[in-house]
Amino acid sequence: MEQREHTVRAGDGRALHFYEAGDLDGPVVFEMHGTPGCGLPRKRTIEDAFSKGLRLISHDRPGYAASGR
Repeated sequence: MEQREHTVRAGDGRALHFYEAGDLDGPVVFEMHGTPGCGLPRKRTIEDAFSKGLRLISHDRPGYAASGR
């Protein structure tokens, strides 16, 4: 079970921070959470994704945690 964090930049310089967790070789599941909050997945969610062979991707919403406004 592994977790990675990434930041990508838009053409105007804004940052989008996102997380990969679970089975990083598995099919992708995008986790969409409500506002407010960051996209850091919970340990139990990561464990569940890993046990099912899924790669979980979630993101920090604009203006929260490491994502720009």
